[in-house]
Amino acid sequence: MLHPPPWAGLLVLVAAVTAVPILGPLDSAALVEEEGGKSLRRMYEHALEEMANKYCVEYNSKVGAGMVLCKEIQGLQMSWAEADAKGDTTQYMKVLGSYVGHFCGTPTLNDQDTCKVFKYMRDAVPTELKWSGARKRYLQMTKDVSKHFCSAHGDNDLFCALSKGLQHHYFDAVNERKRSSFLKFVENLDTHYCKTKIPRHPADGRCSIFPLLQKSLPPDP
Repeated sequence: MLHPPPWAGLLVLVAAVTAVPILGPLDSAALVEEEGGKSLRRMYEHALEEMANKYCVEYNSKVGAGMVLCKEIQGLQMSWAEADAKGDTTQYMKVLGSYVGHFCGTPTLNDQDTCKVFKYMRDAVPTELKWSGARKRYLQMTKDVSKHFCSAHGDNDLFCALSKGLQHHYFDAVNERKRSSFLKFVENLDTHYCKTKIPRHPADGRCSIFPLLQKSLPPDP
């Protein structure tokens, strides 16, 4: 019984994101619009999942070209997950480039569906990664805030230590795609230093920074 080409449906899915430019190290303007409420980054991840499903589920022979390709695609998924977490596709593009070179190395291979899909995946790598320019600038702002108040109040001041937590909480919030945890940390600082009448913590210039941190916080990745 003849099976339909494993790439048939995938070509359509992957083609939806081919307009996105190839990305090396993350650029400061590396945000792209979301399409249909689903980010291009998630669409790309889904395309990799579809590739893995074709060769690791539907074509589940323990031996043969399908299983070999299954292992390679699983490696590609792991490499993409790492690139997504770091916001840098440099290493991922090297891995993907080696696959393109392997599956498209001759004129005959160049015309096959396997080659075409790997080329699609190469050209479709999205620029919408976690550490966009906006998020990098915001992370730097949290560092600058801490540096300023530690200089003003001294390194031994409690607020200096707490302000250093801004960058750590924001870093975790971006990597976990959950900015609510960071907002909660800022709100707690605001409440303690600005909205609770504690004699040893009079409201001062620190209170102006908390609304700014909340208002300028970039959206979830």
